[in-house]
Amino acid sequence: KLVCGEHRHIREAHLLVCNMGDDGKKELMELLKSQAIASAALPASEFENEFFKVTELKTGYYGAIAKQNIPKDTRILVESPLLAGVSPSDFMRDQEFMKQPDIQPLWAVIVKGSQQNSTKSGADMYPPKVAEAIDSLMDLYASRRVASSLDKKVKARIMPLQDSFRKPIVGATVRIEGLTSDAGQALNGLDGVVVSVSGDRFGVDVEGVEDRKGMRAQNLKTLGGIMRTNMFVEGLYEVLTRFNHACSEARNLRKQVMVGIDPQAPKQTHSVLIATTSIEAGQELFIDYISEESGSLSVAERRRHLQLKYGFTCECAKCVAEAAQADGPQHAREETVRVNGQDMGFS
Repeated sequence: KLVCGEHRHIREAHLLVCNMGDDGKKELMELLKSQAIASAALPASEFENEFFKVTELKTGYYGAIAKQNIPKDTRILVESPLLAGVSPSDFMRDQEFMKQPDIQPLWAVIVKGSQQNSTKSGADMYPPKVAEAIDSLMDLYASRRVASSLDKKVKARIMPLQDSFRKPIVGATVRIEGLTSDAGQALNGLDGVVVSVSGDRFGVDVEGVEDRKGMRAQNLKTLGGIMRTNMFVEGLYEVLTRFNHACSEARNLRKQVMVGIDPQAPKQTHSVLIATTSIEAGQELFIDYISEESGSLSVAERRRHLQLKYGFTCECAKCVAEAAQADGPQHAREETVRVNGQDMGFS
């Protein structure tokens, strides 16, 4: 029997599971089992189930496309995170980490910025210097705490994910990609640690390679950058993160966080994606990265939040329409979708 009191931090989500009938729970379990098999058999860039397929779009990037007509309220994905969510409270509880010499100056910038901007809200609370300090702190925490505790198989599934920031610092755990020379191509897909910086070149000790390699930021994804780009409050997912963003009513899926779906792991968190409208086969599937209440925010507030948290400026249909209304018709001449900091659309 599920006990809601054990999970008060997501009480409403848990109550939804508790109040769900046996047929609903059985449906979720079957979906969870089928997707666990598919996920183990395929890389996330090629993931598919009966409802959708994650595939390369015409733009050259990845997204989820409906394989069939999907009725409203259909549950199309159940997934547990590869990695639990990380927040500043995790840093603060780790006193050994916080006392390290290169961490204290970063934390001082964050605390000062928090005090100076305490009357502000949303992304306005984090001016550029504070945001940069938070990014650096996340990179170092990811490298010194998260990377060392990751199972190799889990790390191999996390590192291919997108990093929209590409801001390596000394000490960052990195994944190499995008090198085009014959020698460079042999390094693509390998992991390493940044040990030095000289101008725009980063010295990287690459796993399994004897000589230190010099590389540019554009070819280095950091574990911290991957976490910032892809992590939701409750954790980092392998498949769900491949769904692109659209704000509020512009999206066609909603994400429901649940605990207690799997009786063999009653405290395990899962996210369930549910269709908010009828979806035709061939349509791209979108979720809202902010929250179900993002519709109450202005287009400027949503864009600032998404740029700060995920590293991209949203140009979904809702944002384009609202920006055009606010700034004039000249801004509606180009329709561009940006996903994880990359241009995805068409002029």
